[in-house]
Order: sequence, then C-alpha cells, then structure tokens
Amino acid sequence: MQIETFRRILYLDLRPSMVEKFPTAKVKNLLLEMEDVKYKHQPLFEVEKERVLTAVHEFYQRVIENAAIAFLNDFRSELNKAMTDHERQYIISTALKQLTFYLQESYLGIANGINSLTESLFKPTLKHELVRLYAEVSSEQKIEIDEAFIDEVYERFYFEHSPKPSLIHDSSIIVVVQDPKPKIVITDTDFQIRYADFRPEKKGILSYDTIIKNQKRFAEFEEHLFSYGFLDEEYNFTNKHGMKTELAKKYHELFNDGCFMPRDFNLLKDIQPRDIRKFLDHRYQVNLDKQFRLIN
Repeated sequence: MQIETFRRILYLDLRPSMVEKFPTAKVKNLLLEMEDVKYKHQPLFEVEKERVLTAVHEFYQRVIENAAIAFLNDFRSELNKAMTDHERQYIISTALKQLTFYLQESYLGIANGINSLTESLFKPTLKHELVRLYAEVSSEQKIEIDEAFIDEVYERFYFEHSPKPSLIHDSSIIVVVQDPKPKIVITDTDFQIRYADFRPEKKGILSYDTIIKNQKRFAEFEEHLFSYGFLDEEYNFTNKHGMKTELAKKYHELFNDGCFMPRDFNLLKDIQPRDIRKFLDHRYQVNLDKQFRLIN
C-alpha cells in the first residue's frame, strides 16, 4: 500500500524546508505536471477542502490527497482479493499499523512547532486526511464510524477534540476507475498467458492462488521471460548457456515488485523467498537453488 509519500512529507524531499526553496514558477510547473490519482473504489468519507492560499499550499493539498487516494486504492484492491477471513484481518491490521505510525509521527511534527506559513497550512490537512484514512480502514472491522469514533481518534493521536463542525464527512458518490480484469492473451508468437497452476501438484510447492498477489504484473514478467528466450511456449526453461544465473537474478528482481503474497493464509505462516523460488522452479521446470543462493 502506497503510504511512502507521507514519510517524504514529514522527513525527506517533500518536507517544507525543501519545497519552500522552490521558485513560485517551479511550484506552478509541478502543479501542471502533477496527475491526479483517481479513486478505483467508492470511499466512505472525505475531508472538507480548505481554501487554497498559495501555490505551495495547493501543491501540498494535492500531494496529500493523491497519496491518500492511492493508499485507499491499494487497500481496497488487496482486501477484494482476500480469500479468507485470516487474510482480510492481516490486510486490515497491517494498514492500521501503518496509519498509526504516521498519525503518531505527524503529531510529533505538529507538537514540535510550526515554523512557517507553509507548515501552518498543510500540517492540519495531513492530520485530517490521516484520521479519515484511519476511519476508512477501521470501518472494515464492522465498527460504527460516527462522530464519537472520529473524536476518539483525534483524542488518541492528537490529544484534542475533533473540529466542530467536523471536517470529515460522508463521501459524495464519485465515478471510480475500475481495474481491468486479467484476461488470456495470445501474442504473435502464440505464447499463452496462464493465470493459474498448470503443472501437477507437488509436495512443498505453494499454489498459484496462494502465492500470487498481482496477476497482471506476474503475467508481464512471464511474457518478458518468453520474449527474451528464457521460456518456450510451454513455460519450460530453455536452459541455454549462462541463462540459469540470469534467471535467478530475475527471480530476485521480481521479489520487490509486489507480485507475491506476504503470507500463506491457509497455513498461517509467512511466505519466504525459498517458497517463491520453489514455486517458480516448478512452474518453469528448472532447479535454480544453487544460483539463487549465490546471489545476494
């Protein structure tokens, strides 16, 4: 789930002491280049927008809103893919832990003082948006999200009551952008994308549905392997000279692309890199154990 932008705002390249140094013309150009993130799922709540006072204020308002929408899109998408109650609870718990961290960090940022006009404008926006996201995720626990709940979140993390009147309202109905559903693709070279297991079951090998999180990205990876000669039309490793090490490197690269589930929610244990390597080896009829372990 995309929440890294909040960290960048609080500590890294998007913190006010950095952005305030930009000429106004540069900030306005950044605003023109910025693409607004669209909702892929109907939100439950929205934060009342403040009147924009400066270009930098508008910049932060849009960056924070885009980060919030991207976070919710990822959260709802993962939740919709959950196959069991255990998996749902893991996704909800992980999201709440992430939000709790940034709620606490944003409080520290505010408690340490507001050092500029920019901070006085955007930090309240960040605070209200984080509270809104916490309410959105908490709603999946079948908790009634009312004014009392919102007030409790403000008191818990910011030691203050929620604004009156509230700045967090029920969301209006919006047009959402739907993710395209995966489909069977036949390339010009008759390589068929397979969104399922097709090898005989083997002890110790996790299933496609258990291990694959992002079907579209994984399908693109396999098409890439075929295009560059690692796989034939039947998904067999071609075993050309020197390609075992290269394929093992591609395994490692794939780990950071968000293709794989973090846990086996049937056995209730974390999925390890070796589990993924064994799954891929079985799928491509190869054994890269040695090459895989030699790559750091």
